[in-house]
Amino acid sequence: MKYIKQTVEEDIGFISINNPPLNILSKEVFEEIYQCAKDFSSNQQVRAIVITAEGQVFAAGADIKQIKDVSDTVEGEKMCLEAHKVHDILWESNKPTIAMINGLCVGGGNELVMCCHFRIASDKARFGQPEIMLGIIPGLGGTQKLPRFVGVSKALELLLTGDVISAADAKLYGLVNMVIPETQLKRQTVGFAKKMTSKSGIAVAKILECVRRGIEMPLKDALKLEAKGFGFMMTQEDKKEGVQAFIEKRQPKFKS
Repeated sequence: MKYIKQTVEEDIGFISINNPPLNILSKEVFEEIYQCAKDFSSNQQVRAIVITAEGQVFAAGADIKQIKDVSDTVEGEKMCLEAHKVHDILWESNKPTIAMINGLCVGGGNELVMCCHFRIASDKARFGQPEIMLGIIPGLGGTQKLPRFVGVSKALELLLTGDVISAADAKLYGLVNMVIPETQLKRQTVGFAKKMTSKSGIAVAKILECVRRGIEMPLKDALKLEAKGFGFMMTQEDKKEGVQAFIEKRQPKFKS
């Protein structure tokens, strides 16, 4: 990998963007993120995936030089659809995906963290979608994911002004799950991940699936999806172990 540092620490896979000084998200960087996430998704040792960045900046957006060279509709759409592979591999993962945001996170960077299930930010982080300043619009889900996290009105405000907000405001609006002092960011992110990696892997995967698919359905259909998932879990060894451990007042030893 030229632009990514890929490591495994116990049961957590780390994808760290390393494209100094601003960790610009070129097509090549997106491709390497996708390949790392794909590798971790099939790695039985890895039970959670954390995406972060080297240095003081998480990601200052997409590569403007590459965007400048695009001059027709088909090529522009193709560029977006290629980047959507990253969204799909992170959002549709059956393992928790966590963005550990260590600094400035704007444009494609902000869209990248919205591909993850969770966002944990340093108190020094800042967020925004400034594409409007360039006379363009977001292309990795900014107009679609941001309203789902912060609401339509606030999303439109951020998209149409290009304003950059603090980590504290991002938490207030619902964009990030928590804000952590910079010096404690990795320790607390790992602690958060381990709350999930210690659980039944098959139950984690089923919850992720039910939520991911259910939010796109009418409630009646989503409830049926959940009931089907519940029925599936009744046949699993982890269910038997979890219930028995509860009865015996001990910690469960899940197999998945």
